[in-house]
Amino acid sequence: MDVRIRPAMADDAPFLGWVIFTAGRSHCPRGLWDVLLGRPEDQCLAILERLTVTQEPHAFHHTGFIVAEVDGRRAAALSGYDPAVSGLEMVGPAFAELAQDGVLSGGPVVDNQRGAAAVRYCVPEEAEGAWVIESVATMPEFRRWGIIDTLLNEILEKGRG
Repeated sequence: MDVRIRPAMADDAPFLGWVIFTAGRSHCPRGLWDVLLGRPEDQCLAILERLTVTQEPHAFHHTGFIVAEVDGRRAAALSGYDPAVSGLEMVGPAFAELAQDGVLSGGPVVDNQRGAAAVRYCVPEEAEGAWVIESVATMPEFRRWGIIDTLLNEILEKGRG
């Protein structure tokens, strides 16, 4: 087994969309993105894929992710970011970009302000110098291999920098 850790790239967007969606569900049949986006899974995945490649960095942008590959296959990923630089506050403008590009058309109109307020209510206040680790997921066939431990060590090292 050859595990390689690398920064995510824009062409990882479909995988990163899956990571974000899967992490949002955790062990439950529905999760954060099901509720916030109010659409079927395939549409949520398409929106999250596009979210990872918006113009400006934010908490779910591909530039904050690292990816683990096993024998050349994407196996797991997670993101780490400084919330003062590319945190949740930047997600609103990213969704505005998606709306302007028509990515959000054809589905229910989600009250982004209410949704954002609900999410902020569940997120602890940012501490000075904080480093946030977000959207952690592993493909089912690679779970319990210790890959997330390796990713965590790598992203924590990045955060220390």
